[in-house]
Amino acid sequence: MIYSNLNNIKDSSAIRIIEKCIQELAQKYPDEVMLMFLSIQDNVQDRELWKILAASSKGYDNILNHLLKRLKSLNFQDPKESEHSVVISSVVASRALNELLLESSSMVEVETFYPWLYMALLSLISFLVFEEGSKNLPKQPGMPEWLNPVSCTIEALKTLISSAGYGYQVSFMQYHKTWKLLADPEGYLDGIALVAKSMIIRSCWHIRPIVSLIFNILNGIEVGSSVTALAIFTELLRNTEVAAMTDETIIELLINFVQKNEPVTQQLVLKAAGNFGTHKETNKFFRMLQPYILSCCYSTNSKVVTEAFLALRCIIYNLTWTDSVVLLIEISCALRPFFDDESDDLRYNSIDMFAALLAKVKRRFLMAPFRYQVHCSLVPLMFHLQDENINVTHASRDGLCHSAKILVCPRLKSVCSNRDMFTIGRTLLEEQKDKIPWFLSQSLSYFNNPQSGIRQAAVWLTSQIIQIKDLEGEEEYQTVSSALKHMKNDPDPAVSCLATQTICILGVKRIQQRHCWHVVNFICCRDIGKKSSQTLC
Repeated sequence: MIYSNLNNIKDSSAIRIIEKCIQELAQKYPDEVMLMFLSIQDNVQDRELWKILAASSKGYDNILNHLLKRLKSLNFQDPKESEHSVVISSVVASRALNELLLESSSMVEVETFYPWLYMALLSLISFLVFEEGSKNLPKQPGMPEWLNPVSCTIEALKTLISSAGYGYQVSFMQYHKTWKLLADPEGYLDGIALVAKSMIIRSCWHIRPIVSLIFNILNGIEVGSSVTALAIFTELLRNTEVAAMTDETIIELLINFVQKNEPVTQQLVLKAAGNFGTHKETNKFFRMLQPYILSCCYSTNSKVVTEAFLALRCIIYNLTWTDSVVLLIEISCALRPFFDDESDDLRYNSIDMFAALLAKVKRRFLMAPFRYQVHCSLVPLMFHLQDENINVTHASRDGLCHSAKILVCPRLKSVCSNRDMFTIGRTLLEEQKDKIPWFLSQSLSYFNNPQSGIRQAAVWLTSQIIQIKDLEGEEEYQTVSSALKHMKNDPDPAVSCLATQTICILGVKRIQQRHCWHVVNFICCRDIGKKSSQTLC
């Protein structure tokens, strides 16, 4: 009734009474007033009532506080009538907040509520996008059927940021298509990262209160999305001021998150760990997270492993001689299984980081427990010189050079930098004769590698070993023979041909070995009558 007669009232005193009446109604029945305002606006596209409501500083403050409560409630039901009032949903509250902010000329109240409204809107978007809360939402009174709940909540966030004086953040996010990412379940975390990044491109007064609120959300003191809070905190850790706010309580929270085995939170904690490693002040926190970074390398989720590798690079970069040999061994054990991964990125990163780890090792006399790991890597690194990915090939060559230096193999070191795999293989067998049985076992394990070049290298090394080493017993002979016969049927002609040649070599060696045993037995029998058993022994 007030709205329908508003344009006909010209007396200033009457207008002031009407404005006071609307503000009093909004104080006593805020939900009903918000619904009616939205309904009027959707019908006639007029914001006059919102202007009246925003004009009162005291009433404006109370309305913002009330809308904040409705946003944090994450309520998506139809307005329910109780004995005294109606309760609006969180989506309707976000629409009302947007309209109210558009008509406000005062920044004081907005700045006061900014951190809470900011996190509440982001939490609401998180719920709608991640948990698909926008599906099957009941139609709210005053909300057209075509209105998307996610879109109107994002619009409210955009208006809030602008109203607080951070127009440059809106421009930054607009340029990087942040709003589109926030509305997409696949791009949501990337969108949140950009939201957080926009806060640190310039000095933002609200960073500290927002971080304090994030800590409360992560601790369960405040209501909000822990995933969103963690994602924002992770990105803000790039800022030295934010990193300095961290304490051991927060690290314990992060450890609890990573131990829940939820891929999303694990990825965020790993990113946070990597950001800790970029600040000298937080290096001690980074070291507290090291065991959990290593354990995430064994995750079945490829995205978690990728993030773990990025954090692992920080560990390797920050290694000093105060670190124990045990840590070096743990890192190498975490990396080696990925040398043969199907993913080019994981293969390259694991070998490249292993080479970087070896480059850190300069005092050889400290590395006795570590030498085993280096020996284990020699054959895999050599085979990956034949890798289809050129980056993996280069990383493998670096790894071999560093390995040769640690193992004090001057000839191997001299050929690793610029010679082919076959020259390196022959030199390796000459300088590491005591490891040849081990190398044979590793070669056989590569017969099933998906890359034909690596399978060919494995068969070639097996052939070289057979020529210089006698097989020990019937069981080893049968193992090698069976593996080579299987390789005769390899789809690659070069591998098949080399396997056939190696079988021939194995057969000749077998005949020679049996002939030698017959000769030895004959000599023993002939001399047994001439010499005592003691002398013979």
